Amino acid sequence: MSKIIRTLGLVLGSSVALSLGATVVGAEDHEEKVESVVSKPKPTEEEKAKSRAARINEILEKYDKDGDGKLSKEERKAKQKDRPNRHFQRLQKYDTDGDGRLGPEERKASRKEQKAERAAHKKKMIEQYDEDGDGKLDRDERMRSIKENR
Repeated sequence: MSKIIRTLGLVLGSSVALSLGATVVGAEDHEEKVESVVSKPKPTEEEKAKSRAARINEILEKYDKDGDGKLSKEERKAKQKDRPNRHFQRLQKYDTDGDGRLGPEERKASRKEQKAERAAHKKKMIEQYDEDGDGKLDRDERMRSIKENR
């Protein structure tokens, strides 16, 4: 019975791995080993640092009016003021009847898009920070993503 369950687990595991883009590389003692195929290489620490530095430099060039290399309270307020108001953007996009409010169908469409955006963001974060390859972010991986995206 346990041999059947083990075999079934290997077959199911291999099927899932294959559907996720992996290949079976061989068998040893009736157990199959699956090797993941990496579709997109993770950015190196150096690439991440360059990207962060470029983003910071863009912000400083635009908002650091006194040129001291950091944002004062007033400069931070100006930066926040330039951030798009998400609620207003959603209202403009989904208020199809023009009444200034989102009705049930309009809210449903908005939520559907928000859900898709969150799923895309989650996928991006997992691709970038999931070091152990388990398909989710553990505490250390989450903390690193938060620290790097401030």
